[in-house]
Amino acid sequence: MMEFSNKLKQIRKERGMTQTDLAQMIGVSKSLISNYEAGLRHRIAFPIQVSIANALGCSLEDLGWSDATE
Repeated sequence: MMEFSNKLKQIRKERGMTQTDLAQMIGVSKSLISNYEAGLRHRIAFPIQVSIANALGCSLEDLGWSDATE
């Protein structure tokens, strides 16, 4: 199973978005998105998870999360 960092990067690229695009859409820094994709940040607050999924037009499950994820 593909881990979150790879799923995030794959879906973002499929949507034709840069890390900067995604960061601006959800109101975080580009470096935070970069750290998520590099696997350097593993704990992600639920509101940010929802924002990422909404910005990418996918579900939490598509990113490897469930609605019970912290």
